[in-house]
Amino acid sequence: MSRSTLAAVAAAGALGALARHLLGGWLTALLP
Repeated sequence: MSRSTLAAVAAAGALGALARHLLGGWLTALLP
């Protein structure tokens, strides 16, 4: 794997984790 590919995968993983974190926060806040 090239360095740029590795960086892209790392960035996608970080964005995915952040999205899951924000989504989870919203869901738990909206649920009674």
